[in-house]
Amino acid sequence: MRPWLLTAGVVFAFGFSIGIILYIAAPELIVDFKDALKELAEKVSKDGKIQLSWQSVHFVFWQNFTAALIASFGGAIFGLPTIFISFVNFVLLGFLAGLAIFGSEAGQLNLFRFLVLIIPHGIFEIAAILFSVALGLKLGISWLLPKSKGQRTETFWLSLKQIFVMMPLVVILLFVAATIEIFVTGSISRWL
Repeated sequence: MRPWLLTAGVVFAFGFSIGIILYIAAPELIVDFKDALKELAEKVSKDGKIQLSWQSVHFVFWQNFTAALIASFGGAIFGLPTIFISFVNFVLLGFLAGLAIFGSEAGQLNLFRFLVLIIPHGIFEIAAILFSVALGLKLGISWLLPKSKGQRTETFWLSLKQIFVMMPLVVILLFVAATIEIFVTGSISRWL
């Protein structure tokens, strides 16, 4: 599993870097990102403040769990959905980091605020997504590798089985992340 986690980390680093570069090259895209983020934020907030409720936790968890499922099981299609969904999410995170580092809207999002609002839940959420991406990449690619010659079907089924074995860990990480995101990050955001 280690080489697949390393590959997922490379996809993360590449997408994150592209997001930062994208912000530097085209900061006007923030308008499009704001619209997408505003739509999501409205589902867990009222009067501009995050609703500290289990309903909000449920919403955030299901958003992230859906992405994790697509990243994991989408790998069956040669890893393409896995790479796409993870890359888009990592680019978005990198774009927000670019805004925090280089943006003129420092009053809204600066590096300190970005880190404080991302790190507490991001440790769990990013770990879960990286596991999902690694599982999806393994499912979609390992059976195609030369070392799987003669046992491609078995390799594919073992990778699929590993997703089911690892999915409870992903669920726990995402639930902890969603709980922290709503109750901890939500509380902190009211003070920043």
